[in-house]
Amino acid sequence: MMGISRRWLVLVTLVPILLVGVAVTQQSPAIDAGAKLRSIRSRVPFISMRDFLYRHPPRDTTRDEEQVAAAFRVLMELESSKLRVADLVGLAGHSEPDIRALALLGLVARESREVIPACIQLVNDNADTLPLQEDRRSMRPRDARDARDARVATEPQKVGHIARFVLGKFYRRMA
Repeated sequence: MMGISRRWLVLVTLVPILLVGVAVTQQSPAIDAGAKLRSIRSRVPFISMRDFLYRHPPRDTTRDEEQVAAAFRVLMELESSKLRVADLVGLAGHSEPDIRALALLGLVARESREVIPACIQLVNDNADTLPLQEDRRSMRPRDARDARDARVATEPQKVGHIARFVLGKFYRRMA
């Protein structure tokens, strides 16, 4: 060879590989999952389970249509690639029920297989969490004016209810 040392070849080969590796790992830095879930909790008034789990944009016809759409957009922040699955699994055991519920939904959004064991652990959790938006799409008002005057309806729900709903979704998918 033309006087090129073996060290030089190794250096020239490895440095670009290391630089590319560093650049790739820095593209989506992890965030504080607990802070993110608390932020989401403070901005979401209710959970529309069907819209979230099936990624359907809401089709609400009440006068609260903008509030329903905003709640859906906030919940979709759980799809963030910056939320690490390990952090969400840890938060599924958090002392605050809203954080436990959002951690479960975060695992669903990240399409993690860890959601099943987390749901099984929380299936009997009777702590109240964010209210559930009632699905009233099948109900037809008498006229359009009645529909616009209606308010979004919610009902209380428990963390275990969310866990059972998620498990049911996976069961139906596998059947």
